[in-house]
Amino acid sequence: MDPMGVHTGESIVVAPCQTLDNHEYHLLRQVALRTIRHLGIIGECNIQYALDPGSDTYRVIEVNARLSRSSALASKATGYPLAYVAAKLALGRSLLELQNTVTRSTRAFFEPALDYCVVKVPRWDLEKFSEVTTTIGSSMKSVGEVMAIGRDFAEALQKALRMVQVGVCGLEGETTVFQSVEEAIRNPNPYRIFAIANALRQGVTVEQIHKWSRIDPWFLNQCARVIDLEREIAAAGWPLPEEFLRTLKQTGFADAQIGRLAGRSEEEVRALRRELRVTPVRRQIDTLAAEYPAETNYLYLNYDGREDEARAGKAPRVLVLGSGVYRIGSSVEFDWCSVNAVRTCRALGYETIVLNHNPETVSTDFDVCDRLVFDEISLETVLDLVDLERPEGVIVSVGGQTSNNLAVQLARAGVRILGTSAASIDRAEDRHKFSSLCDEVGLDQPRWMEYTGEQDLAEVAARLGFPVLVRPSYVLSGAAMRVVWDQKHLESFLRRAALVSPDHPVVISRFETGSKEIEVDAVADHGDLVVWAICEHIENAGVHSGDATLVIPPQKLYLETVRRVKQATRLLARSLDITGPFNIQFLAKNNRIKVIECNLRASRSAPFVSKATNVNFIDVATRVMLGQPPRGVENHTLDLDYVVVKAPQFSFSRLTGADPTLGVEMASTGEVACFGEDLHEALLKSLAATGFRRPRRGVLLSIGGDKAKAAFLKAAELLRRMHLPLYGTAGTALFLRRHGLAVRQVHKESEGLSPSVVETLFTGAVDLVINIPAEYSDQESRDGYVIRRTAVDLGIPLITNSQLARVAVKALAARSDDQLLALPWSAYRQEAALGAARAAERPAPRGCAAPPGAMEGEA
Repeated sequence: MDPMGVHTGESIVVAPCQTLDNHEYHLLRQVALRTIRHLGIIGECNIQYALDPGSDTYRVIEVNARLSRSSALASKATGYPLAYVAAKLALGRSLLELQNTVTRSTRAFFEPALDYCVVKVPRWDLEKFSEVTTTIGSSMKSVGEVMAIGRDFAEALQKALRMVQVGVCGLEGETTVFQSVEEAIRNPNPYRIFAIANALRQGVTVEQIHKWSRIDPWFLNQCARVIDLEREIAAAGWPLPEEFLRTLKQTGFADAQIGRLAGRSEEEVRALRRELRVTPVRRQIDTLAAEYPAETNYLYLNYDGREDEARAGKAPRVLVLGSGVYRIGSSVEFDWCSVNAVRTCRALGYETIVLNHNPETVSTDFDVCDRLVFDEISLETVLDLVDLERPEGVIVSVGGQTSNNLAVQLARAGVRILGTSAASIDRAEDRHKFSSLCDEVGLDQPRWMEYTGEQDLAEVAARLGFPVLVRPSYVLSGAAMRVVWDQKHLESFLRRAALVSPDHPVVISRFETGSKEIEVDAVADHGDLVVWAICEHIENAGVHSGDATLVIPPQKLYLETVRRVKQATRLLARSLDITGPFNIQFLAKNNRIKVIECNLRASRSAPFVSKATNVNFIDVATRVMLGQPPRGVENHTLDLDYVVVKAPQFSFSRLTGADPTLGVEMASTGEVACFGEDLHEALLKSLAATGFRRPRRGVLLSIGGDKAKAAFLKAAELLRRMHLPLYGTAGTALFLRRHGLAVRQVHKESEGLSPSVVETLFTGAVDLVINIPAEYSDQESRDGYVIRRTAVDLGIPLITNSQLARVAVKALAARSDDQLLALPWSAYRQEAALGAARAAERPAPRGCAAPPGAMEGEA
């Protein structure tokens, strides 16, 4: 949909082609055939074109003789499994030999022909980053995407816009405020489609919007059709006529969307639909446009038909809700959980139905489950699907927060939730209820209060003290969770909240400085703990758990702390009567623990602990939820003969201008995990897997705050013992020189002197930057931002956390690169038998600056 200049990953994408005429389509098709024959390509190939809409002029932008990022989308959109066919061709099979997996009667040489429309919409999370440029263009910034299926473009577009979960019910514009609608349309950005909707409501013509955006008028006219129907809803009166209601549903209007425009509730619209028998049917994805009968279990819901095309078996059914769109905080981890839950259900004899709308996931491969419904994960869709499928129950706890949020509403509608009850989920999710529970059972928690705008801010300081963690409920301009250190900054931050009221209170809690963060992933059966794993964060509290470096088994926790964490976990499992997976986050300081939160669902770290301990937590949880708890499951957290480290992966290099620092708001877009004989080996492998390189030329140190400087002193001495030249900004250089270290001083940009930090980084003299921001300092924050951003833009490894920096330096000193062995995963399960063998294989510690015993007793 978006014109040239917007990266394909950033654009709204449509299949089949809607605006190419027959001549243009076959022109580009013939060019593709000539290209792949000339290059001798076997398997998949991706070709990108630029086509002048006013003539036959075209350009080939690039040819990728491999599976592309859009391969999954193309496969899911057409039902043609590109990677599978490409693999078979690479093995010497021919298209004549390969069966069409949808029809199961024709062969794979048929080109897919679609009798439906698919729309892909990307998901961005740019508001999570300070200083980031929100314009989208030739560099990809989106972190996920959704795919919607409908009988026409408008229906699929409205579905997709709901699927990306940005708080809209469809092609809405009122929920997004634009300073200038024209500028928002002229300059591509994540909310441009809503600016177009706003402009149409204001009476701007399709021709004018086309001039501003260069988006094809056909797409704009489809958007205008939706806006026209909106006006008709407002004028129609209640109840809506049957044919008009059916037209609205065929154009992709949700019940909640219709209700808002008609002044009714979502429940009232649903009741009217059922009364008028305006209900959806399941349609099959048919790659041959109904020329041959389809046997596939690949389905979507649609109102443009009377006959249901699904074929059900006789076994009891379970509906599994998937993870929805990938975004920061919810990614492939939950897809892993969904797929493993489905596999266990099938192994136990259940027929499985998966509801998901993410083309990037394994759970939306139609051979994973008995029936795949590629549609919205919403209350409306789940209730419609329950009416059609009549499952034994719904599993909401393996798809992340998206599916878990539906538990209470589904239970109220009479749907059976498998596993932990909706009442318990609500008790854990509701801050007041959970806080009362902790008080009842004697568990400590950080002090907190709700701020509605009516209290004096001095009350906050009196009740909580500074620093505090602020969580606005409804915010504008990218304001999100923030640690605030004084009254002045608290007032400034709260002014950024768009609305502070009893309906949208701001939660302010005491921020516990210097605390260790601990995570527990566990499975319980009617309140009895079945399996558990404890992970330790290397970084202190204040770094979001998704951005933290996790270690299993814990390396620096007191045994008494571990004992208390286990006791608290058992206590919460019993008190909430948990049946299934759950995750608890704790703070620990001086053997005292405090509960941060408890999530009664699978967590992001569930795959990590499953692979680290060789116990599939989701398999165990699914069996428990289906009433068949496994026997002989053993806990392996503290007695592992190896260490596993999970490190975050960031995409700051793609986010122009974003400040690459860590905080309470999650910023990572992926993660890696590596095994090692000890913490040093596992950490270095994990860092290397994220792109970190061992420094060899020099290290730049810029450390804010006297405590942080003092804490880093031993690590700085290790860097010098590794014969690495040290560069430091004024305060850091002065401190280290006073302690006998040779440091070359470089100047911050605000000082206007040479050599500056930026000049030094551009010379290539530095290949590691350690910048520890001060707790709060406006000028130092700006200077630090310049250091961090320059390092990222130049591709120089950057560490911004004090605890991680110290542990990483110790690891670099303890092990050289040739001491990092690549062993098969199975080797780490051989326990002590392989320990001696690994020690014998390990090379002598040549090139290791510190003697082998120097790190003994330290993590």
